[in-house]
Amino acid sequence: MNRNKNKLFLRSTLAGMATTLLLTAACSKDSPLMPVTENQQAASLAKTSKNLRISPEMTLSSDLEPTASVSESDAYPQFTSDFVKLFKPLNQYQGKWITLPNGTSFHVGGGALTPPGSIPFGDPVEITIQVDKDTVNNELIFTFGPAGCQFEPYAEITLSWKDLDIDIPALYYIDHDGQYIEQTPEQIDVFGKWMTIYVPHFSRYAIAHSQ
Repeated sequence: MNRNKNKLFLRSTLAGMATTLLLTAACSKDSPLMPVTENQQAASLAKTSKNLRISPEMTLSSDLEPTASVSESDAYPQFTSDFVKLFKPLNQYQGKWITLPNGTSFHVGGGALTPPGSIPFGDPVEITIQVDKDTVNNELIFTFGPAGCQFEPYAEITLSWKDLDIDIPALYYIDHDGQYIEQTPEQIDVFGKWMTIYVPHFSRYAIAHSQ
């Protein structure tokens, strides 16, 4: 019996180490979505990892669980929102994880959020995510709010295109004039149809065919 338990423990340990190595290998160090030097980026990502290991008092358990407000993954537009609250003992905002049924998600670590100037520091900040589907152009448009939020270390956004008929898509940043500027995601999974980016602030993005 003890021998079987030891084998099971060894297999679990090796599986965990393999998963960690695969995730580490998948991360890219260059992203035009983060206009910083390589050293600054490495320091920020290290700080992100540190903030993910925060105490239970700093981030409530409910904040670590994805939240969503729609039930059908193929129903568009999809919209959800949730509040990030101040953790008063440390005078900084808690972490938050928000997700939509189609797989799009937003995650910010504890202490990373600075609210926009329109929201007094200490007030709850309502994070909003909307995904619209353009069936004519076969693209998804992702809108995050509120505008003016800053994240240090950067927030993590995962964009899913599983409801598009595209094998290898392009990622675009949509500027204030509505112009599409092609970007490079930090990570991409063409089989699972999702990509990850790290952002210092909110913007609008689109996933579509390459122009």
